[in-house]
Amino acid sequence: RFARSVAERWFDQVSRMSSSKQQGLQDDLSQQTLVGELIGGSSHLVDYKGEQSLRFFALVPNFGEDICMPPSQTLDFLQSYGLQGVAMESMGPMSGYSTADEAIDALRAGSEAVDRAGVATEGEGCVVYFVARPLEGGSGGEAVVGLGKLKTAEYRVLRKMREKAKHFARGAGSILIEDLISDFRTEVNRSFSVGRDVLDEHSSTLERLCRYIFSEDVSPEVIDESFLDALKRSREFSGGEVPRRVEPVVCLITPPLLSDTALEQGLRASFAACADIGD
Repeated sequence: RFARSVAERWFDQVSRMSSSKQQGLQDDLSQQTLVGELIGGSSHLVDYKGEQSLRFFALVPNFGEDICMPPSQTLDFLQSYGLQGVAMESMGPMSGYSTADEAIDALRAGSEAVDRAGVATEGEGCVVYFVARPLEGGSGGEAVVGLGKLKTAEYRVLRKMREKAKHFARGAGSILIEDLISDFRTEVNRSFSVGRDVLDEHSSTLERLCRYIFSEDVSPEVIDESFLDALKRSREFSGGEVPRRVEPVVCLITPPLLSDTALEQGLRASFAACADIGD
């Protein structure tokens, strides 16, 4: 189903090109692969406000040792065929960094900025292309020498939320919401740099989602494939039962006719006293 959705959008874009453009695209892609993604799919964790489209971000040669084409060449290729690409920007000066320390400092600053950014502004994050350029007066062109991914902290928190929600759905009522929320907060605090207000908000959202999952018997497959839709429905959901901690049960077995009212009352009083001590 997903592959068909991607194919339909791709052939729709190609069908609107002229015959000469289609032939040129076919020739160009016989030697390289165009890489992109379908945004706005049901399994995404970023809300694209109903938009569903293909966005491309890389050209990879089918032969040779190059990782991919430099971003500037990829953008030129996409523009020449009227294909939509992702936003790109240069993190460093056109002349490049003069020392490794300068490059590392710039990368660290960029990484921290992306980590702090919210999903609404930065989405999942970004891909960093490490590009080598020839020295002034030298021969040759740009070459991509490395790639790296930077994810926003909030996006990683959403992934953790989806993971916990699927775990809760698989538990079929055997997992206590308060225990799951406690684990979620502990893991987020240990791994991600988000503020207390963000953590509180997502903890509250996860709790409501779990209540919705339990009351409506939502499957882990639905959570995995339509997480944002499930979140939206859970925000409109109120009430519902939740799994509760099981109270201890005492079973008294005696020979026939040996259990009387006095014995029962004595046991009740003993258990009540134990309960008071425990409280």
